[in-house]
Amino acid sequence: MSRGMTYYVQADAAGGVKEDLQEGGKCAVESAYADLKAGSQLVVRSSDGKVLATDSLGDAIVSGDDCNMVFMIAKVPRQDDDIYEVAVGNEARGTIIFTEAELASGDARLSVN
Repeated sequence: MSRGMTYYVQADAAGGVKEDLQEGGKCAVESAYADLKAGSQLVVRSSDGKVLATDSLGDAIVSGDDCNMVFMIAKVPRQDDDIYEVAVGNEARGTIIFTEAELASGDARLSVN
């Protein structure tokens, strides 16, 4: 069975925005968040490290004081152990672990502070 899951990535853009800070406008973060930009790779792995799906980030949009990237990876295979490891940006950020229920809720967020 395949399913589409939507993940949200958020990076705090306060004080680090290169572009216009208008609500709904495009933004780009600097320094510590430089790896989170359009084209950055996102990887979903099983608990044993097998790559299940990959995608890349789109443009970041200003929302309040944050620079948000919203993306969807479709057809992520279900796992018997119900564990998904999600990584975005450079390897130093590590992975965030989600259960299938958390991802299916539509409220799964990867927050970078």
